[in-house]
Amino acid sequence: MMDIRFPRASNRADWRFWLKNTDPTNGSLIDIPLSYLTLQVHRMDGCGPVLTSAPNDGKVTSPSTGILEVRFPASEMKNLCPDTYLVGAIIFDGTDTAQTIIGSVPVYYGGVN
Repeated sequence: MMDIRFPRASNRADWRFWLKNTDPTNGSLIDIPLSYLTLQVHRMDGCGPVLTSAPNDGKVTSPSTGILEVRFPASEMKNLCPDTYLVGAIIFDGTDTAQTIIGSVPVYYGGVN
């Protein structure tokens, strides 16, 4: 599991980040089928989610082996008030569930309505 403190994000712009998936035993890049991954953003009190990426919804893509690109559009980010949010991701392969990411992201007001 990765514990990530994401850089701050604007609530008036796309939030985009990349993740590198490596084998913990040898460091080689590994692919995770996108159909297994769910990523959610919640308020710090656990209410939410306020943002969700469901399997195969296009918000998470794999531009190359072992690399995931996550993108939440500005149209969804504008619904977040300035605050710090919890970020979590799980992988479910049909049998087992693994927590892959837990972290936080500070969101600031982007100054434009």
